Amino acid sequence: MRKKILSVALVAAAFSAKAQFISYVGNNASFSIGKGALVYNGGGMKTVGSGKVVNRGNIMLVGDANSKLQTVATDGGEKTDGGNIIMKLNDAANFASSTYGQLYISGIPQANITAIVDKEYAATKNGTMQQMSIPFKGKTISSLATELGNTGGFSNVRNTNAIGYWENERVVMHNLPGTAKSNDNASKDNRASLYDNALRYYAIGTANWNPEKVNTVKGVPFSDVTEMKVGLTGAGAGIDFGANGAARNMYNERYNTYLQDNFETGTVFTGNFGKNIYQFGNPFLTNLNLSKLNPTTVSNIHGIRYEATGVTTTGRGSTKSSDFKYLMYEASGTAVGDTQDAYIKPMGTVVIKLKNANATPEINFNNLRRFAYSFTAGDAGVTSRNGNSVKQLRVIGLNSNGEEVARTYFVVSSNLVTGINTDLNNVQVAAFSENLYTIEETAEGNIRDDAEWLYINQANEIDYQGKPILMMAKIDKIASYKFELEENAQKADNFTSGKKFYINQNGRTLAISNGLVVPAESEKATLSYGEVSAMLATANEAGNNGTIIVRDQFAGIYKVLFGADYKNAIIEIFDASGRIVRTFNNVKASGSYDLNTANLAEGVYTVKITSKDGLSHIQKIIIEN
Repeated sequence: MRKKILSVALVAAAFSAKAQFISYVGNNASFSIGKGALVYNGGGMKTVGSGKVVNRGNIMLVGDANSKLQTVATDGGEKTDGGNIIMKLNDAANFASSTYGQLYISGIPQANITAIVDKEYAATKNGTMQQMSIPFKGKTISSLATELGNTGGFSNVRNTNAIGYWENERVVMHNLPGTAKSNDNASKDNRASLYDNALRYYAIGTANWNPEKVNTVKGVPFSDVTEMKVGLTGAGAGIDFGANGAARNMYNERYNTYLQDNFETGTVFTGNFGKNIYQFGNPFLTNLNLSKLNPTTVSNIHGIRYEATGVTTTGRGSTKSSDFKYLMYEASGTAVGDTQDAYIKPMGTVVIKLKNANATPEINFNNLRRFAYSFTAGDAGVTSRNGNSVKQLRVIGLNSNGEEVARTYFVVSSNLVTGINTDLNNVQVAAFSENLYTIEETAEGNIRDDAEWLYINQANEIDYQGKPILMMAKIDKIASYKFELEENAQKADNFTSGKKFYINQNGRTLAISNGLVVPAESEKATLSYGEVSAMLATANEAGNNGTIIVRDQFAGIYKVLFGADYKNAIIEIFDASGRIVRTFNNVKASGSYDLNTANLAEGVYTVKITSKDGLSHIQKIIIEN
């Protein structure tokens, strides 16, 4: 890295004899910073006229009260049309994994930052609403629309052509008129502006622009002189979501049409569900390292959610997402889940969930900035603090082209509790994809009657050793499994315990090694930590046909997930006396089916599913009102 800095310094001297590394690029001059290179300047930076800085690497400006960041015209006036300081996307064809130019600004007052910086933006389309930040001070919504390719502009109607932003306190999305600026508030938002709303989490309608096309967004970057500190307090406090989330917000939207909390695996819309959730946008043009958000810095942190996809919008304008990445923390402070790429890109967003409101931690976003494209597992509070070791199995479902379709996790440690639980230190996350998931287990190695489907499944390393959990997959979409192993959030080829994870498909057991890829042979398989001593064997086991009933934690309903051999089916619900209380005829088995249990009394019910070919599946469910 020193060699790269030195070579840049020598080239920069051609533009300004006074520059430490680079501070001045004159009219008609051009300065390029390569991928992976770092340019450091103990001061500001200025371009004149058509002078241009093209950044594919990293620029670090560390100034003081007298430093300035400017783009000026040849007559000395401010140049406001951009095109001078450009943060490039290095691989537009593969934008999701591409590196990009980053700009770190420290110590320069906001009044001294007048430069227009260009940021090339492309990201995986989230769905009907793109989750993103606007890292520019006082950005006009009309100019944002133009730069994103939405030539008609954003509307002030709550639809897929609107621009909304999240309010943590009242758990609601506001929308801005197309004539507003990013530092304005919606008419129903009477809060004081915080850091010119730099930390806002925006949802921007994609009806008239394509996030997967490279667009250039321009503006004046934020200063860090006033530290961007925010207290995590008051999110959802005092709000009654109503029975099953049926209460309405200030825009007359039911909470259950948009409020999601897969961190909570208990009863929906009660207790901590939907509360103590904080959503923010990255205010800077550098990455944010999520490893800095851990139990040492945020004592009551439960987990982090990032990279929402599959966003849909209801007729009233509320939104839901169908896919996320999660970072959870085990009792020792060790991170589990999607650790391998846990950083937030410029113009990206992050969601933080607290276990409770007992503490009111403060996050300083200034301190989260890093150029690295990785999660730093060795940071304080992330690796195990008490000698406990956390082992993680990541199962990635790949299609026939080797592309990821879905993933699921199995995590064990001596601190974790087997089965579903309300312990504040649990790391379980409810599933959100029918393509790949695991089913909640009992301590004996069976499936619970009231089983959850899970994205992250946990078990106690000691009492659940050698016992299986059930994994379900849509093999018409998933052709193979890739396995990745971690111990204490770091890649592991072998665990310190000497134990291994195993997969069993069609009666054949295979020890799992890091990086192993195997064919997906059937809709169901079992995973275990330690060799399996007993296979799943209960009356409510998912049969060989792959059909199972799971409880959808978010929607508060049961879903029937059909096996591939089911075409049409009859579904019958029996009460405890054996009386049929519900019948559903000619149910199409091409996808999942939401089981209508409305108005059934509390208790245990038996569900029988029979295909037209005679296949059957019987399972118990528990109704709690």
